Amino acid sequence: MFTSYCPELDIASCGHTVDEAKKNFIEVIKLQIEETAEMEFALTDYITCALAYAEYDKLEDGSFVGRIPKCKGVITFAKSLRECEEELRATLEEWILLGLKLGHRLPVIDGISLNRRPHRESMVTV
Repeated sequence: MFTSYCPELDIASCGHTVDEAKKNFIEVIKLQIEETAEMEFALTDYITCALAYAEYDKLEDGSFVGRIPKCKGVITFAKSLRECEEELRATLEEWILLGLKLGHRLPVIDGISLNRRPHRESMVTV
């Protein structure tokens, strides 16, 4: 059994021959690229749908607060409504990226789930 491994991507494959291991490795890379492209579209749709649930309120001092109730902890304050909208989008993007990096379960919004991730084991465990 022969193994192909790329530590930079933490991707591995194997085969009964060197050529088969290389062929399988290339196939795994292609699948990873396809999944990444699909994730980009899902991420854009997720952000758009989440922002549709945004709620804004004008505070007594004339400033604004924005929040997305479906995304716990996503809240911003700004002097104008426009600034609040921009800040809320930026905060949402950072919240999503941090959640994905830490492996947190993100809420499904309008049927879009960002929680589906390919299961890969580190070569250390193999």
